[in-house]
Amino acid sequence: MKASRYQPEVAYTSWLLKRAERAVGAALYDALRDLGITPSQYGVMQALVRLEKASSAELARAVFVTPQAMTGLVAGLERQGYIKRKPLKSSRVIEATLTPVGRRVFAEATARVTKIDMQLTSLLTDADVNRLQRALRNCVDAFEGSGPRPPDAPEEPFA
Repeated sequence: MKASRYQPEVAYTSWLLKRAERAVGAALYDALRDLGITPSQYGVMQALVRLEKASSAELARAVFVTPQAMTGLVAGLERQGYIKRKPLKSSRVIEATLTPVGRRVFAEATARVTKIDMQLTSLLTDADVNRLQRALRNCVDAFEGSGPRPPDAPEEPFA
């Protein structure tokens, strides 16, 4: 039996989500590789665009990684000159910000990530995309304990 034809008899929804995540993840890695960043580092850059400056702990929460993992992500971005870090006065907290070259790389990465998102939903109507996003948010809410989201609930920003 070919792996692409395999379908489990139980947990089919979870299996489909994992297949989609793996396909999108592979596409993101391929699209961002020559920019020298991973999808997780792109998430850090996106959080810095939104937040303007942030500590490693704030970034870890924003992109759903451990503080230990964030240390490596931030170090890689800093080594490439995409972010700079500066200690706050009278504090042990070090804040990161995007550099001008980091902003340029982020803009190029965003164009590539947008293409992948468009490919992911290319066989769906706009209404289908809205329903899919609402359904996925409700799936996340089911695990995070916040309950179902009403149909007219405001969008959460992508981190």
